[in-house]
Amino acid sequence: MGTYHPKLEQAVSQDARYPIEAYAFVRDAILLGEHEVSDEEHFHARQLLERLVDLARREFGRLALMVFRAWNIHTPHDVGQIVSNLMAVGLMVADPDDAQADFDEPFDLEAALKAEGRIEWPHDRLEEE
Repeated sequence: MGTYHPKLEQAVSQDARYPIEAYAFVRDAILLGEHEVSDEEHFHARQLLERLVDLARREFGRLALMVFRAWNIHTPHDVGQIVSNLMAVGLMVADPDDAQADFDEPFDLEAALKAEGRIEWPHDRLEEE
């Protein structure tokens, strides 16, 4: 995970609080999430946070929280900052209803990343059959 794009370096140069891996990971989570909603639906902040946690737990397992800490992602606000920075360099486009404040609603990122249990995705069931 963490697909490289040249504009990611531009995002890092504009806001170096987050490493390029964090930008790439959040971007990948957005792109995956957009494929899960219909053309008429919008991928909301809460959905992104949930997708990000699922993806992190799947990719990093019990180290997910440590990885996010290393990337300086501690709260949903940090995720919102990364999304805003991706939009600023033209890697994402905002919906007119989007706002940074969407990432300030209650969501315990740390607890979600620590949660135990296996993340099951639809393609997991296909592989087992």
